[in-house]
Amino acid sequence: MRRSITVLCILFAMLCGCKGGAEPQKSTVHGEQKPVIQADKEDPGMVGVIKRKVFDENKSKSVGKAMDEYQYFTSREWKETAAQNGTIYVDFIGGLDQKVISAASRQEGVIARTVNVKFVVKMDGTCFVGVITKYDTKTDGKVYPLPVTDVAGVMNAIYANKELPQL
Repeated sequence: MRRSITVLCILFAMLCGCKGGAEPQKSTVHGEQKPVIQADKEDPGMVGVIKRKVFDENKSKSVGKAMDEYQYFTSREWKETAAQNGTIYVDFIGGLDQKVISAASRQEGVIARTVNVKFVVKMDGTCFVGVITKYDTKTDGKVYPLPVTDVAGVMNAIYANKELPQL
């Protein structure tokens, strides 16, 4: 039953497209109103939909193109998960080049950093960047997550292919 609901939600979102919508926290929402191109064989499901999405704030290119062209990502990974309430999450995980880790962070033991951009697709077709989290791997072998408050600043830096604001 749960799988059927998830499949129906995915099909609904693909047919209707992700539409932008205002969320309560406007400063952290990155949404748009344009119709979305459907996924293809290369990127099935909502990952493909999100990768081809063009946000109003960054009309210059699609999300996937911006992530692919960002010069400071040394690795890129996309994942899709569905919640029981019908919300679908598409995560982009980008490993950052060590040269952009600040000297202060390195002194604190940071040896690697990844950035997770979580896109949220609601059952009504609304989609937006829900949260961005940085993950610092330190010399003790542990990974430390920290939510990023400047979502718009991070997304704008990625689209402009510039170093991320201080995370």
